[in-house]
Amino acid sequence: MIVAVIVTFNRVNLLKRALTHIENQEVKPDRIVLVDNHSDDGTQDFCKEYLSLQDLNNESFESQYVSYQMDGNLNDIGCNYLRTSRNGGGALGFYLGSKYAVDVLEAEAVWLMDDDGYPQNQCLKELLNVDESFSASLVVDESNNENLSFGFGALHRVKDFSGLEVVKGYANPYNSILLRREAFIDAGFPREDFFIYGDENEFQQRLKRCGHVPTLAVNSIHYHPRNRQEEEIVLGFIKINKIQGGLRSYCYYRNTFYVLRVYLGVFAAVRWAAKSIFANLVKGRVGVVWVMCKAFQESFKKHFKGHYKYLLK
Repeated sequence: MIVAVIVTFNRVNLLKRALTHIENQEVKPDRIVLVDNHSDDGTQDFCKEYLSLQDLNNESFESQYVSYQMDGNLNDIGCNYLRTSRNGGGALGFYLGSKYAVDVLEAEAVWLMDDDGYPQNQCLKELLNVDESFSASLVVDESNNENLSFGFGALHRVKDFSGLEVVKGYANPYNSILLRREAFIDAGFPREDFFIYGDENEFQQRLKRCGHVPTLAVNSIHYHPRNRQEEEIVLGFIKINKIQGGLRSYCYYRNTFYVLRVYLGVFAAVRWAAKSIFANLVKGRVGVVWVMCKAFQESFKKHFKGHYKYLLK
């Protein structure tokens, strides 16, 4: 069984677009697991009508996170709808979706994507043609199809992969990746407590450590908005990411520090943290530095509940 997992939060129009493109795949998934992260923009009502959802009152899955489950279909594709009791971010969504697909539906392969991208009609077919435990689509900028949405270092144009069919070592996690069952058995599921930022990187690093290196399927195209992450150069030579907002800053610095410390070592994490603090002090962002220091401290203590205080404001 092939299960598509989509995580959504307050983007009902983009969700409809993604579902339409999944429905139009040349090779369709057997089921869709849709995780609604407690949306309040009409997503729930849309899903009930569009997917012909019916309550599953006699079933209980991860009840500490899931308020209720519904079952439906998208024409000939079966659907399972999970609504969370609170917004747990993409991290919780992909944890629940992949765990439900593997443990409850006993999926042999899980196709993961966010709600703001959409797959070309041959996307899943091309992923399945790759005989690897971890395959990934080429993520293309939806507004300029010559560019990649995220890129890979110096590789940021579609033509950089011209003439290739598969390339080992490249993936944009949670933007149309296909994981076989054995990958979850070996590496476990995505962490549910990262909320946003870095959860996809942590999971990919864990997969690699377990021997599941991604393989980019160049002919599997997934469209996505251009990367909105801003970079800036401080003092002409220090490059940092510019993160807007207290919640985003806190999660970015906490989670990135953790990933660096666990997978590259304490020295790499401390060096990155020192560079980030220095650059932001130079720019006069004392408030950001305070958030960073708190995030680093809680990351080192493996405390991953600090983001709740920003959600309650």
